[in-house]
Amino acid sequence: MGSARIEEEIWTDPKLKKLTSGERLLFIWLFSNPYRHFSGIYYLPTELIPKQTGLTKEEIDRGLHTLIDRGIVRFSNEFETVFVVNMLARQTGKAQILSPTQKEGILRHLQTLHQCPLITEFIEKYSSYGLSIENTPIDTPIDTPTDTYSNSKSNSKSKSKSQSKSKSQSNSLPNNFQISEAVFAWALTKGFDRLEAHLEAFTDYAKSNGKAYVDWDSAFKRAIREDWGKIRQGGGNGKSISPRAPTMPEDPPGVLIFDPNCPVCQGDGFKTMGKCKCARTKGEIDAERRKPATAPATV
Repeated sequence: MGSARIEEEIWTDPKLKKLTSGERLLFIWLFSNPYRHFSGIYYLPTELIPKQTGLTKEEIDRGLHTLIDRGIVRFSNEFETVFVVNMLARQTGKAQILSPTQKEGILRHLQTLHQCPLITEFIEKYSSYGLSIENTPIDTPIDTPTDTYSNSKSNSKSKSKSQSKSKSQSNSLPNNFQISEAVFAWALTKGFDRLEAHLEAFTDYAKSNGKAYVDWDSAFKRAIREDWGKIRQGGGNGKSISPRAPTMPEDPPGVLIFDPNCPVCQGDGFKTMGKCKCARTKGEIDAERRKPATAPATV
């Protein structure tokens, strides 16, 4: 994850000057944390916040309510998604335009947010950037009610009625399907690791069986949760194998394995948002084990 652009104006912004020190810390973290997306709208389980900010759950709850009341952020409790309202504007600076690559990246990123109602607010906010409902590859009704942090019952009922009107269609495996930021953050909060191994097993299963899903991220999370590829060697985290799950050889030679004593990733291989240097295949590890031990030099 690259550096976040934080302009000097945030220290003179009237809305931010009224915040307490804890609320300012929370806002700056939402703007600069390693799970963010430069668009300002992204998946964020609140369990991640206290680990890095040191704020208590009560301080986080109060801080989010304050930021929402003052129009600084929006938060969907149901979808665990945050929208830092002016983040994209601050990232683009005075130019206030997006390159074709940035625009394509944002539209692709929105597909990972599972039709969260906050997408509508985001599109309306940045329509001048060339982002619109029409060119967004998501079926997000324009009249979908906003799901705020309070997550009121009336909003939930309205949202359910709105979503029931449109039926999504299953799609085949997308080209270059990868681990999304949303899945990575979800796996981190749930304690699941070896995501590359899960990804390889899942995509192999989907291709060989011609599978089609409405939401590929959700299907992938189920494969990780139920350990379809037996990556956890028979059910770590107390999860049993689904009876419909594919049977695959355990730890194929090409599957990456990470050093549990690695000081960088602590064994999960992905704390740096990429493959750690300690990664080796099972074949490489077996080859090292077969090497004869070197006798100590005699004096």
